[in-house]
Amino acid sequence: MNREAGIVLISTILMLALLALLVVSQMQTVFLVYKSLNRLVDKHQSFYQIEMIAQKLSAFNTNPLQAACLVTEKDPNEVLTLLKNGKGCSLYYEQQSFFYLIEELGVFPCMQTVKEKGIYSTHHWRLTVLAKEERFNFLQLRIARIAPLISCENKPLVFIHTGIISWRYLVS
Repeated sequence: MNREAGIVLISTILMLALLALLVVSQMQTVFLVYKSLNRLVDKHQSFYQIEMIAQKLSAFNTNPLQAACLVTEKDPNEVLTLLKNGKGCSLYYEQQSFFYLIEELGVFPCMQTVKEKGIYSTHHWRLTVLAKEERFNFLQLRIARIAPLISCENKPLVFIHTGIISWRYLVS
């Protein structure tokens, strides 16, 4: 009888230990999911913030204040390196620092747009914005604006809308 009671006691203790281990394991999983969800929310907030800054900067005019931020066309990855090294213009918004450069890509005669029943060529710009946090977040926008009509030769004619025509978002 004593021996059977000992086996029952040991079995009960082992089952309780196993259940406690499973509960601790599930708690750890819940905490990991919670941590992952918080990181995802932080990434989304960072993206929305850099998107809002880029939207404001995309309405730029080539004024003397932004002349220092204006560069000729460069390799897109070279611009990212310049911004990582602190080159370009800085902007502070809600206690966060941003760096940006505006590249003039030139007039594209074969990429035209229609506005108020008139046909125009397009002038293209690339805006690169860096959000400097614990990691680097980049947003690059290609912006098209109307330009005087220039005849298109030797290439097919393409009609596009003005404004933001392409973008890429990089997290490093």
